[in-house]
Amino acid sequence: MTEERYIRYEKILFDKKRELEKVLDNEKTETLDKSEELSGTPNHPGDQGTQMYDKQIDEGLTHHASEKMDDIKKALKAIEEGTYGQCAVCGRDIPYERLEVIPETRYCMDHAEDQKRSRERPVEESVTTPLSQNAHSYKESLRKDTWEAVEEQGTSNTPSDYDDSTY
Repeated sequence: MTEERYIRYEKILFDKKRELEKVLDNEKTETLDKSEELSGTPNHPGDQGTQMYDKQIDEGLTHHASEKMDDIKKALKAIEEGTYGQCAVCGRDIPYERLEVIPETRYCMDHAEDQKRSRERPVEESVTTPLSQNAHSYKESLRKDTWEAVEEQGTSNTPSDYDDSTY
């Protein structure tokens, strides 16, 4: 790779790094600024659900930005070491077209798929079995068992709810 390209990609990576730093700083500031309700009394469950959903979205975006920042730092380090543009697995040159689109990449197309696959699903899913075809009947029996357990505790029906002739 020519010195000119190194300088070009280094500038692109530094610009991306500055943008992500702003995003991450804003997230930290917003998290600190977000005040909860004035009282400790619980709000409507729907409001709490919305707040939880928003919080999870923010955490996911922050996590993604942090991962991207790590990738950018690794790419900048590779520029310093003179290994930028080479696949971290096989050492082959990464095509310029790929670097133009994803300048922080450290993998050629062949090995990028391996990295993607390792992030897709948790390992635990490979050893767990999905629910069987009889899952519906299992759920139905659980539902009946639950009702029977609750029914033993009584109902909210009062004597006035029953027909007088039964007493």
